[in-house]
This record gives sequence, C-alpha cells and structure tokens, in this order.
Amino acid sequence: MAQGKTWRKGARWTVILMLLAAVIAILTFPMRVAIAWAGLDQGPMTMRGVAGSIWDGTLYSAKLGPIELGDVKASLQPWPLLSGQSRLSLTFGGGAQGDQGAKGRAVLIRSAKGFGITDMSGRVPVGGWLAPLPAPVADFEGFGVRFLNGRCAEASGLVKLQMPSPLPGLNLSNGLTAAPRCSGDRVLIPFKGQSGMEQVNFYVAADG
Repeated sequence: MAQGKTWRKGARWTVILMLLAAVIAILTFPMRVAIAWAGLDQGPMTMRGVAGSIWDGTLYSAKLGPIELGDVKASLQPWPLLSGQSRLSLTFGGGAQGDQGAKGRAVLIRSAKGFGITDMSGRVPVGGWLAPLPAPVADFEGFGVRFLNGRCAEASGLVKLQMPSPLPGLNLSNGLTAAPRCSGDRVLIPFKGQSGMEQVNFYVAADG
C-alpha cells in the first residue's frame, strides 16, 4: 500500500516536471527558429538578424519591401497557428534614426497560400524609392494588403505622402492621399492631391 502511494507521488512529480519543462520551452522558444519554420522571412519582410523568444523578439535592420523599419520588436500570436496561419505582431520606433526613423505597428501574416500585412499604422521613411516625388515619409492608417497564390486578394486603409518640397505648378502642401485597392494581380495605391487633379498611381506586386 505504501509502495503504491510512493509510486503515485513519484508519477505526479514526473508529470509536474514535464509540464514545467514544456512551459519553459515554449516561453523561451527562439524567435529565429519560429520565423524560419513559419516562412516569415521569405518576403515581404527581410531582416539582418533575429534575437529573443517568440514572445519578446527583436528583428534587426528589418525591411518591409523597400521600406526600412530599423530594429523591430516582434511577438508571435499563438492562436492563429491552430488554423495553419502565422501572425507576427511588429512594433517599430525611431531607433538610431531618431525622429526620422519608422514609428508604428503592423501585423505580418503568412499561410500556405500567401502572405500579407494588416493593421499597419504609423509613419515610415520612404527615402528615394518614390523619386522624383519629394516625399520623405509616408503615413499609414489601418493599412493592409493580402496576396493569395500570387494575386492581390484584399487591400484596405489609407496612405498619405507628406510633400514638404513643392513641385513647379502644383499645390501639394497637404500631401497626396490614397486608399489602396486590388487591380488585377497587383495592389493599386492611387495617390491624389487636394484638388483631385494631381494623381500618381503606385502598384505593388506579390514579388515586391
């Protein structure tokens, strides 16, 4: 009888230790391994390096397509994994670039059929990739795009380009604003000025 009690007590402690080990493994699971396993480093997000756990990770020198985000805090959302989808919450802020750096948040999505970005809000530097437009930064509000099987499946939110430098014959003091939408396989971001006469169409394909 005493031997049976001792066995049950030992088995109980074995289960407790196994559960504790599992919890520790989950809490400390490397973000680097999770990103590679989920394919979150296969576009549109690229990064120089990854550190930390899946709950509190850092992506170094991250870029979203051509947009430089700098060092980004990242955490993996657990529940979408049950449906075969990976969601990585991103928070980016000034960093070494100070006030000129990216500041905001977004969620990167990856699944077997495609990828996307959602809930993106904040300000990011656009540098010279919109040249010859003199737009140093872009503001995003509730921005989201989704590609499935290489085709645009969803686009939403607002994008605004700040235009501090004037263009001859154009009044762009209020910048250019666009509501993205799908246009064939690509995302169309149709920027317009305050008068509606100034227009610039910007397209984004699934390959960036």
